[in-house]
Amino acid sequence: MNATSKMVALLGELRREMNGAVVDSMREKGIEYALSYGVSIPTIRALARQYAPDDELARLLYQQQVRELQLAALTIASPQSVTEEELPFWAQAVTTVEMAENVATVLIGRTAVAEVAVREWLKAENGMLRYAAMLVGGRCSELNINDIAELLAQALANVPVGLEVVTAHGAAVLLGTCGARSEEQRLAARAFIDALPEGSLRERIEDEAGWQLDQY
Repeated sequence: MNATSKMVALLGELRREMNGAVVDSMREKGIEYALSYGVSIPTIRALARQYAPDDELARLLYQQQVRELQLAALTIASPQSVTEEELPFWAQAVTTVEMAENVATVLIGRTAVAEVAVREWLKAENGMLRYAAMLVGGRCSELNINDIAELLAQALANVPVGLEVVTAHGAAVLLGTCGARSEEQRLAARAFIDALPEGSLRERIEDEAGWQLDQY
Protein backbone atom coordinates (compact mmCIF):
# COMPACT_ATOMS: atom_id res chain seq x y z
CA MET A 1 0.00 0.00 0.00
CA ASN A 2 1.11 3.55 -0.63
CA ALA A 3 1.00 6.23 2.07
CA THR A 4 -2.49 7.41 1.13
CA SER A 5 -3.91 3.90 1.27
CA LYS A 6 -2.29 3.35 4.66
CA MET A 7 -3.78 6.62 5.92
CA VAL A 8 -7.26 5.58 4.82
CA ALA A 9 -6.87 2.19 6.50
CA LEU A 10 -5.60 3.73 9.74
CA LEU A 11 -8.34 6.33 9.76
CA GLY A 12 -10.93 3.57 9.42
CA GLU A 13 -9.46 1.77 12.45
CA LEU A 14 -9.41 4.99 14.45
CA ARG A 15 -13.00 5.88 13.59
CA ARG A 16 -14.14 2.53 14.96
CA GLU A 17 -12.68 3.61 18.32
CA MET A 18 -14.57 6.92 18.31
CA ASN A 19 -15.73 8.19 21.70
CA GLY A 20 -18.12 11.14 21.51
CA ALA A 21 -18.15 11.63 25.27
CA VAL A 22 -14.39 12.23 25.26
CA VAL A 23 -14.74 14.77 22.45
CA ASP A 24 -17.41 16.64 24.42
CA SER A 25 -15.24 16.56 27.55
CA MET A 26 -12.26 17.94 25.63
CA ARG A 27 -14.33 20.79 24.26
CA GLU A 28 -15.60 21.64 27.73
CA LYS A 29 -11.97 21.91 28.85
CA GLY A 30 -11.15 24.21 25.94
CA ILE A 31 -9.18 21.60 23.97
CA GLU A 32 -10.12 22.26 20.39
CA TYR A 33 -9.13 20.44 17.21
CA ALA A 34 -10.44 20.87 13.69
CA LEU A 35 -11.59 17.25 13.92
CA SER A 36 -11.32 14.76 16.77
CA TYR A 37 -12.75 11.29 17.33
CA GLY A 38 -11.93 11.17 21.03
CA VAL A 39 -9.75 8.06 20.74
CA SER A 40 -7.50 7.42 23.73
CA ILE A 41 -3.77 7.99 23.28
CA PRO A 42 -2.82 4.37 24.19
CA THR A 43 -5.21 3.14 21.49
CA ILE A 44 -3.85 5.60 18.94
CA ARG A 45 -0.31 4.48 19.65
CA ALA A 46 -1.21 0.80 19.50
CA LEU A 47 -2.85 1.21 16.10
CA ALA A 48 -0.04 3.43 14.82
CA ARG A 49 2.69 0.94 15.73
CA GLN A 50 1.37 -1.36 13.00
CA TYR A 51 2.70 1.14 10.45
CA ALA A 52 5.93 2.24 12.12
CA PRO A 53 8.47 3.29 11.13
CA ASP A 54 7.31 5.07 7.98
CA ASP A 55 8.41 8.68 7.60
CA GLU A 56 6.47 9.30 4.40
CA LEU A 57 3.26 8.18 6.08
CA ALA A 58 4.05 10.11 9.25
CA ARG A 59 4.50 13.37 7.34
CA LEU A 60 1.27 12.81 5.44
CA LEU A 61 -0.68 12.11 8.63
CA TYR A 62 0.75 15.09 10.45
CA GLN A 63 -0.50 17.44 7.75
CA GLN A 64 -4.09 16.32 8.26
CA GLN A 65 -6.35 18.40 10.49
CA VAL A 66 -7.37 15.34 12.49
CA ARG A 67 -6.21 14.90 16.09
CA GLU A 68 -5.81 11.15 15.93
CA LEU A 69 -3.82 11.19 12.70
CA GLN A 70 -1.45 13.86 13.98
CA LEU A 71 -0.86 11.95 17.20
CA ALA A 72 -0.38 8.71 15.27
CA ALA A 73 2.24 10.41 13.10
CA LEU A 74 4.44 10.96 16.14
CA THR A 75 4.59 7.21 16.80
CA ILE A 76 5.06 6.29 13.15
CA ALA A 77 7.88 8.76 12.48
CA SER A 78 11.45 7.60 13.05
CA PRO A 79 13.25 9.85 15.58
CA GLN A 80 16.55 9.05 13.85
CA SER A 81 15.33 10.68 10.63
CA VAL A 82 14.31 14.05 12.09
CA THR A 83 16.68 16.82 11.05
CA GLU A 84 17.10 20.41 12.20
CA GLU A 85 15.47 21.59 8.99
CA GLU A 86 12.34 19.59 9.80
CA LEU A 87 11.73 21.17 13.21
CA PRO A 88 9.37 23.86 11.81
CA PHE A 89 7.30 21.09 10.23
CA TRP A 90 6.83 19.30 13.56
CA ALA A 91 6.18 22.59 15.34
CA GLN A 92 3.21 23.51 13.19
CA ALA A 93 0.57 21.43 14.99
CA VAL A 94 1.63 22.32 18.54
CA THR A 95 -1.48 24.27 19.48
CA THR A 96 -2.77 22.33 22.49
CA VAL A 97 -1.24 20.98 25.70
CA GLU A 98 -1.82 17.45 24.46
CA MET A 99 0.05 18.02 21.21
CA ALA A 100 2.87 19.89 22.96
CA GLU A 101 3.41 17.02 25.38
CA ASN A 102 3.27 14.32 22.72
CA VAL A 103 5.45 16.11 20.17
CA ALA A 104 8.03 16.67 22.91
CA THR A 105 8.09 13.25 24.55
CA VAL A 106 7.10 10.84 21.78
CA LEU A 107 9.21 12.29 18.98
CA ILE A 108 11.41 15.38 19.31
CA GLY A 109 12.81 14.54 22.74
CA ARG A 110 14.15 11.31 21.26
CA THR A 111 15.94 12.88 18.29
CA ALA A 112 19.54 13.98 17.76
CA VAL A 113 18.30 17.55 17.29
CA ALA A 114 16.45 17.77 20.60
CA GLU A 115 18.77 20.40 22.06
CA VAL A 116 18.45 22.49 18.90
CA ALA A 117 14.67 22.30 19.27
CA VAL A 118 14.93 23.54 22.86
CA ARG A 119 16.87 26.62 21.79
CA GLU A 120 14.69 27.40 18.79
CA TRP A 121 11.32 26.72 20.34
CA LEU A 122 12.01 28.67 23.53
CA LYS A 123 12.13 31.75 21.30
CA ALA A 124 8.76 31.04 19.66
CA GLU A 125 5.80 33.37 19.98
CA ASN A 126 3.61 30.29 20.39
CA GLY A 127 3.36 29.66 24.14
CA MET A 128 2.51 26.00 23.60
CA LEU A 129 5.67 25.55 21.57
CA ARG A 130 7.72 27.09 24.36
CA TYR A 131 6.09 24.61 26.74
CA ALA A 132 7.08 21.78 24.40
CA ALA A 133 10.65 23.12 24.34
CA MET A 134 10.86 22.87 28.11
CA LEU A 135 9.64 19.27 28.08
CA VAL A 136 12.16 18.40 25.36
CA GLY A 137 14.86 20.01 27.50
CA GLY A 138 14.03 17.69 30.33
CA ARG A 139 14.99 14.79 28.06
CA CYS A 140 18.34 16.21 26.87
CA SER A 141 21.01 14.43 28.89
CA GLU A 142 23.77 16.87 27.90
CA LEU A 143 21.81 20.10 28.28
CA ASN A 144 23.52 22.68 30.51
CA ILE A 145 21.10 24.99 32.28
CA ASN A 146 23.58 27.86 32.25
CA ASP A 147 23.71 27.72 28.44
CA ILE A 148 19.95 28.22 28.06
CA ALA A 149 19.27 30.34 31.15
CA GLU A 150 18.76 33.54 29.16
CA LEU A 151 16.41 31.92 26.66
CA LEU A 152 14.42 30.25 29.43
CA ALA A 153 14.16 33.49 31.40
CA GLN A 154 12.84 35.29 28.33
CA ALA A 155 10.30 32.54 27.72
CA LEU A 156 9.08 32.83 31.31
CA ALA A 157 8.92 36.62 31.17
CA ASN A 158 6.22 36.65 28.53
CA VAL A 159 3.74 33.90 29.34
CA PRO A 160 0.46 34.08 27.36
CA VAL A 161 -2.76 34.46 29.30
CA GLY A 162 -4.05 31.07 30.45
CA LEU A 163 -0.73 29.27 30.06
CA GLU A 164 0.91 30.03 33.39
CA VAL A 165 0.16 26.63 34.93
CA VAL A 166 1.49 24.55 32.02
CA THR A 167 4.46 26.88 31.52
CA ALA A 168 5.41 26.56 35.19
CA HIS A 169 5.10 22.79 34.89
CA GLY A 170 7.35 22.76 31.81
CA ALA A 171 9.97 24.91 33.52
CA ALA A 172 9.84 22.70 36.62
CA VAL A 173 10.33 19.56 34.53
CA LEU A 174 13.32 21.10 32.77
CA LEU A 175 14.95 22.54 35.88
CA GLY A 176 14.17 19.63 38.16
CA THR A 177 15.28 16.92 35.74
CA CYS A 178 18.47 18.68 34.68
CA GLY A 179 19.24 19.63 38.27
CA ALA A 180 19.07 16.01 39.35
CA ARG A 181 21.91 15.06 36.99
CA SER A 182 24.79 16.69 38.85
CA GLU A 183 25.59 18.98 41.74
CA GLU A 184 26.67 21.70 39.32
CA GLN A 185 23.37 21.57 37.49
CA ARG A 186 21.41 21.42 40.73
CA LEU A 187 23.03 24.63 41.92
CA ALA A 188 22.49 26.26 38.53
CA ALA A 189 18.81 25.34 38.57
CA ARG A 190 18.38 26.60 42.12
CA ALA A 191 20.11 29.88 41.24
CA PHE A 192 17.88 30.28 38.20
CA ILE A 193 14.68 29.91 40.24
CA ASP A 194 15.97 32.23 42.96
CA ALA A 195 16.65 34.91 40.33
CA LEU A 196 13.10 34.81 38.89
CA PRO A 197 10.83 37.77 39.70
CA GLU A 198 8.54 37.28 42.68
CA GLY A 199 5.09 36.11 41.68
CA SER A 200 2.78 33.17 41.11
CA LEU A 201 4.83 31.73 38.24
CA ARG A 202 7.96 31.51 40.37
CA GLU A 203 5.94 30.04 43.23
CA ARG A 204 4.51 27.33 40.99
CA ILE A 205 7.95 26.40 39.66
CA GLU A 206 9.36 26.35 43.18
CA ASP A 207 6.52 24.19 44.46
CA GLU A 208 7.03 21.59 41.74
CA ALA A 209 10.80 21.56 41.29
CA GLY A 210 12.07 22.77 44.65
CA TRP A 211 12.00 19.40 46.37
CA GLN A 212 14.26 17.92 43.68
CA LEU A 213 16.76 20.76 43.98
CA ASP A 214 16.89 20.85 47.78
CA GLN A 215 17.15 17.15 48.54
CA TYR A 216 20.95 17.05 48.84
